[in-house]
Amino acid sequence: MATCSHGFEAGSCLICSTLGTAPPARSGTATAIPVGRPEVLAPGRPARRIGVLGVLVAVVAVVLAGWLLLAFLRGILHVFELAVVGVACGYVGYRVGRFTGRRSARR
Repeated sequence: MATCSHGFEAGSCLICSTLGTAPPARSGTATAIPVGRPEVLAPGRPARRIGVLGVLVAVVAVVLAGWLLLAFLRGILHVFELAVVGVACGYVGYRVGRFTGRRSARR
């Protein structure tokens, strides 16, 4: 007997009869279900949940990311602090130098 492109008998293939590519099964007669490899999917596993280890890894990752962010911000603030101290020391040195220069020029 002829087989369809799905590997079943041409008159009993439900895919071909649904798509209309083969003549529909004769009404009034029961067609046998094709025998072969079952194509029904086995019931799947339930959705995976994050276990205790996953939660622990996530917490460690968040703490590490926060710690690195704080260290970065602290470094930026330290550079800003050094710049402010440098400008202040430069200004004070300039003022002291001008004052000392004026005093020594009068003598």
